[in-house]
Amino acid sequence: MTLLPCHSRPRRIRHPDCRGFTLLELILAITLVGILAAFSLTFLIQPVRFMVESSLRAEQVDTADMAMSLMTRELRGALPNSIRIHTDENALEFIPVLGAGRYQRYGQSALNVTAKEGDFGFHGFIPTDLQNACNSDCRISIYNTGQTGMDAYYCEQLARVSKIHPDRISFEEAAFRTHSPQQRFYLVRHAVKYVCDKGELRRRTFTLCDAPKTPTDALLATGVKSCDFSYNPMQGLVKMELNLSHKGQPLSLFTRVQVLNAP
Repeated sequence: MTLLPCHSRPRRIRHPDCRGFTLLELILAITLVGILAAFSLTFLIQPVRFMVESSLRAEQVDTADMAMSLMTRELRGALPNSIRIHTDENALEFIPVLGAGRYQRYGQSALNVTAKEGDFGFHGFIPTDLQNACNSDCRISIYNTGQTGMDAYYCEQLARVSKIHPDRISFEEAAFRTHSPQQRFYLVRHAVKYVCDKGELRRRTFTLCDAPKTPTDALLATGVKSCDFSYNPMQGLVKMELNLSHKGQPLSLFTRVQVLNAP
């Protein structure tokens, strides 16, 4: 085997189109790509930021609107003459009704308003789940006018439910003074208060007549700048306004609710 001298070995011939990148060309390419990326980001960041802020604002508005819908729904089922406005707390308070019917005033199953305990027949339908939930945990309200001596907030015209039967209701701890002209009765359990405090809208519940307990508290909405509640008992009209603020941009939600005050 014969070895050729180095200068005699065949050399590789490089084609002009088959060469690689130089370091300078690579640096220039990276620099140009970086400049183009930075230039493109100036056009992309603003729309993305606007989209994120719009999404957060829409979520805040949806939450406040759901809270407003909840208040509206509960107000329409409030115990007659139980709506109160607390201007010092910026709060709206009322007693939700769980069920209702007409009691018998005459006959063997008549309601005796002077008795502390007993039972009475009624006309209407009370669902089974409500019957089970109300046994020993609900109150019967009759002819709540909100006047002195006839105010459910002071345990007046109320009685505790001891048992709900398909055709009659047993009660105890009664504090009735008079009949309802229409023989109406309402089943209630607690009072509800919607409070605007420190940029939040909260729903709090309080027991009726029992010893004071820590109220249950649920957060409904944030970013609430102010609330405005007003109530005209003569017209049975409640006005509610929520003023929101998101990064300095104001937004207001307003609604009116017609309620019945015939006890």
